[in-house]
Amino acid sequence: MKPTQRRQLVKLAAGAMAASVMPSWVSAQSAYPNRPIKLVIPFAPGGPTDIFGRLFGVRLAELLGQPVVPENRAGAGSNIGMDSVAKAAPDGYTLAFGTGSIPTAAALTKMPYDPRKDIEAIALLGIVPLVMLGAPNMPSTAAGLIEQIKKTPGKYSFGSAGIGTTTHLAGEMLKLKAGLDIVHVPYRGSGPALQETAAGRQAFLFETITASKGLYSSGKLQLLAVGTKNRVAMLPDVPTLAEIGVSGMAGYTWNILFAPAQTPRAIIDRLNKASNQILSEPSFVKHMADLATEAVSNSTPESARAFLLEELDTWANVVKQAGVKGE
Repeated sequence: MKPTQRRQLVKLAAGAMAASVMPSWVSAQSAYPNRPIKLVIPFAPGGPTDIFGRLFGVRLAELLGQPVVPENRAGAGSNIGMDSVAKAAPDGYTLAFGTGSIPTAAALTKMPYDPRKDIEAIALLGIVPLVMLGAPNMPSTAAGLIEQIKKTPGKYSFGSAGIGTTTHLAGEMLKLKAGLDIVHVPYRGSGPALQETAAGRQAFLFETITASKGLYSSGKLQLLAVGTKNRVAMLPDVPTLAEIGVSGMAGYTWNILFAPAQTPRAIIDRLNKASNQILSEPSFVKHMADLATEAVSNSTPESARAFLLEELDTWANVVKQAGVKGE
């Protein structure tokens, strides 16, 4: 055997040995996906996040040619489900349908995983606006309600679905930005908070459109403003808080598709491309609108990560400035 042939055989053998000790997910990248994908939804079945996640999973499966199997892993403000994904193999076969509960949980509790290091953002999928709802015995505009609260410091309170929820921290953010002297009253869920505010026992609260629509449509609560930076398509006549002089509000939650950190970039890009295709389809956008969620169809992994980091900083600052303590 010639020396050049011997060297070539040695190189081939070394390559084969390296491949044999590589994690299976590395060598299988080019074939991704070649088996079912698990989509962890870190909430109980039946809610808007679960419905959206399952609809998204069905369409993702059609585009990728492999089943996408939803798995509900609820608890600890989404920490249980998200932690399971953060600790999964970074092979693209375990994904998470994350929400705005991640930065609020990170601001208030000791996390079992690090959302800055242990999960990889694939795409920002949707924004879920919160609306500001006034009690029937309060002024009929957001500006009027804020003015009345300022006239009598310490007299009024606002409700929420519980300590550390997005609805709670949106109220704390308004309190800080508008300079309100008002007390927070937490309830065990959105239902009781909405009913108590409709009964006039709280001045206002923030809630999702889906949870509150029945009450404001029937006139039992006053729909005053949206918490997002811009007006929302589903409520074009409802002003933002910025329009009445309260700038910098972040009254919304969101959905991001996540993978474990160190998932190969080729897999991240494949999933990002599929996600953007889904969110540009009129029929799917209509499904999202029915869930009071605004589609984001041009997200990149970089923009999704930047969005997550900004959210983590925003809510950590609100919690610190407002002196909020977790339960």
